[in-house]
Amino acid sequence: MLSATSASSVIPLIHFPDGSVLSVEDDRTCAYLSDYFGFHVGIGRVDPNSGLQRYPLIEHRHKHFPLHVLTAGSLGFLAKLQGVAKVDVRRFRPNVLLEREMIIEDEPSFEETLWVGHHARIGSVSLAIEDEATRCGITIIPQPGIEDDPEVLRTILRKNRRRFGAYCSVEKAGTLALGDRFELI
Repeated sequence: MLSATSASSVIPLIHFPDGSVLSVEDDRTCAYLSDYFGFHVGIGRVDPNSGLQRYPLIEHRHKHFPLHVLTAGSLGFLAKLQGVAKVDVRRFRPNVLLEREMIIEDEPSFEETLWVGHHARIGSVSLAIEDEATRCGITIIPQPGIEDDPEVLRTILRKNRRRFGAYCSVEKAGTLALGDRFELI
């Protein structure tokens, strides 16, 4: 399994399944990553102030948001569409997983798509729900305890235009706690 760490420095180390550990600054890293993924891989930086000055400055393909919210209802709906018992939430890396019933009770859906343009509150935190989360190939890649599953992304692509979850901006900061109430406002 491929993984990365950042020991005492800010320079990431990439751990390959064969036991090799390479710094992103190692000249062999792109070749190792390309062999692992099966396509050409390059390394870039998104922070102009990072310590990786030798790499080109690149821009994100999509706007980034500080918070990704997903509901258990949408996970359940995705599992139903795929014909499986459960889809592991770790594939999607949300900051917040809401354990709540679907708003549209008679017809399950990807609930978060209905929230874009609205505001919400979780505990003392106020949010602007700005966009649907666009999903990428990372959702299908195996992780510790999660097998490779291309049908996850295929199903999201076919049934919801590659969108799953909601991206939010924080309007009023606060502390989130397990069990905080979520409400659209």
